[in-house]
Amino acid sequence: PPEIKEEKEEPEPSEIEEELCTSLEIEQQVLKEETETLMLTPTCEESEDQTLDLSPDETQIDKSTTLKIHNNTLTGKQCFECDTCGKSFVVEANLCRHLKVHTGEKPYTCDTCGKKFSELDKLKVHKRVHTGEKPYPCNTCEKRFSKLGTLKAHMRTHTGEKPYNCKTCGKNFRRTQHLKTHMRTHTGEKPYPCNTCEKRFSKQDSIKSAHENTHR
Repeated sequence: PPEIKEEKEEPEPSEIEEELCTSLEIEQQVLKEETETLMLTPTCEESEDQTLDLSPDETQIDKSTTLKIHNNTLTGKQCFECDTCGKSFVVEANLCRHLKVHTGEKPYTCDTCGKKFSELDKLKVHKRVHTGEKPYPCNTCEKRFSKLGTLKAHMRTHTGEKPYNCKTCGKNFRRTQHLKTHMRTHTGEKPYPCNTCEKRFSKQDSIKSAHENTHR
């Protein structure tokens, strides 16, 4: 049988991966997070992988939490707003999952490596690192992926779609993370320090590695 090609996937993000209701809203949310000077209205967000497997406690919002509900002007959908940071979600269960970002709660543990997660479905995705399972194939080139979101991003290499736009210079990107990294060229943010000296870098790549080698 023909050999199935595989593509190395990016590391799992430390926070919940979310896909916004529309491309315009995605761009607005990224800019809202990266540049505090821009005043943007909250946007409704949905999980990139819509297959949720939530335990009963994940579908319940703490009684002390004030649930704000509003209608999104662009989509007409009802949204559930986080009382802490203002982020909004189309699905109430996704808001329940998001709230753990603020509490730091990670009740689900990988029995193989001990890594902890705030959501059960995120743990299930992580376990594919150990099992090697890649259930999402690309119908164009037969590469396979463990996460639906990674497959969606990969498909843009075939379509050429770059839906994430920099409002400052107009450059377009295939992934939200690439846009976030690019925004640092405008904001001057350098979150990655050299482990030896005080020099800082805007991204953790070969340039940072090459610099650290000068200390050896």
